[in-house]
Order: sequence, then C-alpha cells, then structure tokens
Amino acid sequence: MTAGGAPRASDDSGSTVVERTCIRAGTNAGSEADGHLEVFAGMESAGVEESTSVFTSVSAASFKSGSLAPESIAASFGENLAAATQSGSTISLPTALAGTSVTVAGSAGVARLAALFLVSPSQINYLVPADTGLGQATVGAPIGSRRGTMQDATPQLTRRHLLTAVAAGSATLFIANRPALAQAAPLARAQKEEFLLRAKIVNTHEAPEGITGTPRVTLDDGELIHDASIQTIDEYRQWLQPAPAAEFKRSWKFDVAAYRLDRVLGLNMVPVTVERRYRGSPASFTWWVDDVLMDEGDRIRKKLEAPDTDNWNAQMQIVRVFDQLIFNVDRNLGNLIVDKSWQIWMIDHSRSFRILLTFREPKNLERCDEDLLEKLMQLNTELLQKELGKYLATPEIKGLLARRDRIVKAFEEKGPSALYKSQRRPD
Repeated sequence: MTAGGAPRASDDSGSTVVERTCIRAGTNAGSEADGHLEVFAGMESAGVEESTSVFTSVSAASFKSGSLAPESIAASFGENLAAATQSGSTISLPTALAGTSVTVAGSAGVARLAALFLVSPSQINYLVPADTGLGQATVGAPIGSRRGTMQDATPQLTRRHLLTAVAAGSATLFIANRPALAQAAPLARAQKEEFLLRAKIVNTHEAPEGITGTPRVTLDDGELIHDASIQTIDEYRQWLQPAPAAEFKRSWKFDVAAYRLDRVLGLNMVPVTVERRYRGSPASFTWWVDDVLMDEGDRIRKKLEAPDTDNWNAQMQIVRVFDQLIFNVDRNLGNLIVDKSWQIWMIDHSRSFRILLTFREPKNLERCDEDLLEKLMQLNTELLQKELGKYLATPEIKGLLARRDRIVKAFEEKGPSALYKSQRRPD
C-alpha cells in the first residue's frame, strides 16, 4: 500500500524539494498480513540523488514495538527535523515551534495538530492528540522550509503505551498492529494517589513556567502512563522584623497540604498530590492536569468567556475563599488552569499557609458556596492535625483555623444573599 501526494517546499536556495513518502509491506520479518509494516521516507530534488530513511514507532518506556496511546508523549528522532532547538514554555503547549509542527491522522483520516514539548534538529517531543481514533494512524511533520513533510505509520492506538518514532538510517524496523483497547474510565482520586506513589519514572523534562522551576516527569505503572509535576523546594527564612511578618516559608509540603485540605472540603479543584522522594529528597508529586485548554492569563489576554458564566463565577468564588483560607501569597494567573470542560484547577501552593491570623485580601470574600461554608464550619484542630499535621506546623494550623473563623463570620454578616449552591465535582 502507498501514501502519495508528496508536498512541495523550497530550500534555502529557492529550489523546489519534493518528498516522497510511502508505506510498504515488510518483507524481512513478516508480511502485511502478519501486521508488520515498513516505513520509508524518501526525498529528491533537481540534480540530487534520492535518499531514503526508515523510521518506525516503539514504546518510549521500553523501546520495543507496541501499541500507542492518545494523550501519550511521543519522541521522534532523526536528522534535520527542525531548524533550531526550541521548547514549549507555557502550560498550554504550542502546536508550532521553530517553524515545525506535527499532525496526527487517526484511523478515520482526521488530521490533528499535536501539542509540542520540544523540537530540535534531531528530536521532536509531542503529545498524541486526545481524540485520535483507535486503529492505524499516520504522523506527519512539516520540517522547516527545507525538508517538506516526513510521515510515520504508527501502530494501533490504545491507552497503554507511549509512542516513539525512531529514525534509523536505512535500517529496517518493524511495528505490529495490535487489537485496539477501549478507553478506560476516569480514575478516582484514590487511584491517582496510588499511581503517583508507585509508578516508575520513565522520562523527565523541565517545566520552565513558575518561580520554582518544577520538573515534569512521565510515570508508568505497567498499566497506565501519565505525567506529574514535582516540587522539592523547602526554604525557610527569617528577617529582623516583628513576628509573624519576619518569617518566610516556601515548601513542597504546602502543595501536599493544599491537596489534602481540598479533599477534606470536597472541592476536587486541586490536582491530586502526594509525598514521594525524588533524587534522594522528599518532594511533592502532583497529577498533571488532563486536557488543558489554557491558563487564566491566556483567557484574559484572549478575552475569552466561559460558555457557562454562572458555573465559571461559582468556581472563581471558591478559588477566592480557598486562597484566603490558606493565605496564598502566589495566586498568579499562571497557576489557575482551565481544562477543556472549563473547569478551574488550582496549582502551586508552595507559598501558602502563613501563620497570620488575618486575611490577605478581605475584599475577595464576596460570595460563598453553601456546601463549602458548611465544610469550613466542620474544621477543627483534631481533623486538621490528622489530615495535615505531617505537613503543617501547629502555628500554621492555628492560623488556618483563625482565618476560617473570620470567613464564617464574614458570610454570616453578609447574610443568605451572599450564599449560592453549585454542583460539586465527582471524586
């Protein structure tokens, strides 16, 4: 079988370069009937002898051929893949870097741009689009202005494996078509916690966003592959000022505490976070938010409105109450994440839980969800010590409860008109 229609592009001298790409049945290790495919990407230009390279897809975890997953990370290796080295520097990943983009066409033939983590002359890291259909897929990478388009036939898409497209000169590599698996149901928070605690780190890439520069890792437990953000910072400073303003803390412990408090309050607006060691040091591992649409900064710059403004406003009021409760000094627009369902996720709480007894921004307490207010009233020292005591010192728990008291009093004074009922997210 063949894939024709070679695109045209101009090289730096202005001459036209034509790339021919075809997919042929393999002959060295099997046949098309056996499910083995051999992929050739050929190029030619006027007066230049055609050159051919072979690249196929293997698991990034094991570098063995296998099935691939929508929403998994792929790494393509080869030559002249991009004009320069550039990495995505925003939470909402770009679809073009250094003039290079990647398209993935699933079994239905629908081509989608892939989000890019990194491009370089020898490597492209990208995310297989979530809606890619199960079955045979084709990957195309328009490479700068010189090389036209390179294509890769990939195996069946399932949830299990990462995709890695490997360029190997003229060597012959093979992939096997395997039965497609149905998409698994969403994981509960307890399942995500267990995964973050047990799964093996199979890849690491730095995340340039944010003041603390947290690394991003890919985890694999043998059944599921997913990413996590890691925080190892644990700083304490004291200045010659009257207490408590003299103290400054920034710690991974507060990320774990924020998640556990979110769990106690039943919000499900802070991604699952657990304690785990990383490179010999204690750290927080946070579930990488799925289906990110943008962050709040992007939304404001693009002047976008949520399709359900009432639900959006209800979520934002919860964010404001939560930040006053934990005395969050770093709620910038980049750490409010919006997913494709327009759900808000609160991330990065390493500069929270001050021992101050007052609010940071009292004016932000405008309205409060009824269920949240009821949960706040149920907080007590014994409960917080049990859930957060490993990560918060006694003065920090006292400060949290003092601010809770002020929040409850503020909304009692405002009366029923300041309360509203919103739909809670499932666990």
